[in-house]
Amino acid sequence: MNDSNMCIVNTSQIAVDSLLGVKYVVSNGNIRGLESISYNSVLNKGVYKNKYSLPMIFTVSDMTNGNINKDVDVFEYQNLIYRELSHTDTEVLKKLKYTSDLKGDKNDRFSQKYKINPLEGEYVYYGNIPWNKYMDAKLNVNNIYEMDYACWLSSGVFNIPTNEKSDILEINLSSDKGYQINDSLVEFYGLDLNALDEITQLIQNNNNVKDYQISDGLVTARIESKEDEKVFLSVPYDKGWTCTVNGKKVKPELFADCFYLIPVKRGTNEIKMSYNVPGFKKGILLTFIGIIMLMLITHIERRKT
Repeated sequence: MNDSNMCIVNTSQIAVDSLLGVKYVVSNGNIRGLESISYNSVLNKGVYKNKYSLPMIFTVSDMTNGNINKDVDVFEYQNLIYRELSHTDTEVLKKLKYTSDLKGDKNDRFSQKYKINPLEGEYVYYGNIPWNKYMDAKLNVNNIYEMDYACWLSSGVFNIPTNEKSDILEINLSSDKGYQINDSLVEFYGLDLNALDEITQLIQNNNNVKDYQISDGLVTARIESKEDEKVFLSVPYDKGWTCTVNGKKVKPELFADCFYLIPVKRGTNEIKMSYNVPGFKKGILLTFIGIIMLMLITHIERRKT
């Protein structure tokens, strides 16, 4: 991740994609956990289907708390979101044990090797090696692919493909610009596909949204609620949205610093959200005033001459 609003990834992160409703992924390499459905020989890329994808709108228990602890790593944060939305203790991502070996001079050329113990079962593996400063490194991932790392526009989280006979996963990071790794924040996790399937099915089975439409600047939905609950909406939070439930304006809750939770009552609920660009009317007014002032100044200057 670069800066506060630019996310760079090198492949699909299935748990995140599923939460955001991503159903299909285009990739130049096989993605474990996703179903291959077609191949484009011109682009040299395959199209993969994500069977764990959640709808962009679904209902959750009214006990859902939008305040999630931020003082955890990127993988545990995903665990907290899924736990909160499903009201279970299920961990979709599990921390992996690893050893590391450093060779070279920390002030100059170095090579850091990580050996990771995979888990038994259906898992997709990810790593994240946070850095303190750019070091234009090369990252070799399990001798399957190599990528630029710890440099401008490089990803943070990366996918770790596996060979069928792999007993150990190996990651090698090397650079000649000095050791800038934050060792205390190095993370390796395995995504439990069976747990993800279980938790996404649970959410979808409890979903009371009967119909919804999402278009440019407009969201509508009909919910048949058996009790007071909340509607999760994966449209990113922005102050330009206005929300009504059954014609009455409501203020949605902010969930995980990004998404919406809209409270609804038992019975039939009609949700409508419309978007207006913040400051649009003020901008038009200021533009008009600027044109009038420019015309006046031009007129005065002509009279002087």
